[in-house]
Amino acid sequence: MITINEDTFLVQEENGLIEIKLKLKKEKFSRLLGYVKLDEQTFYCKREKKKHLLIKADAYGFNYNLLNEAKRFDKVMLIIDNLDRYLIPKDYILSNGSFLWFKTEGFERQIFLKMTEIEKFNVKINA
Repeated sequence: MITINEDTFLVQEENGLIEIKLKLKKEKFSRLLGYVKLDEQTFYCKREKKKHLLIKADAYGFNYNLLNEAKRFDKVMLIIDNLDRYLIPKDYILSNGSFLWFKTEGFERQIFLKMTEIEKFNVKINA
């Protein structure tokens, strides 16, 4: 377990993979953020467009503390709807993302990257 500011990360490493979950103080459960593949130094995270896309900003959010403090990955593989894949340098998200403030407390600090920026890193998969 690792705590950074208000975020508590539950980390489990096995066979070259690190599973990362987030446990917020006000929640009774933990949420899976994704996995790090150590041999690739890549954090894999999945998103569902209907559930995770912030429509007003046309952006996806990433846990700021996780990205800012990461030592074992330097890239993020964003997988949307199990179809589209984007391999984004972690530092690009931190440099080009923006913070949005919500009235509701209890959310972790997220940095949002617009789809116009994300699309620059599309990974074409051969069918």
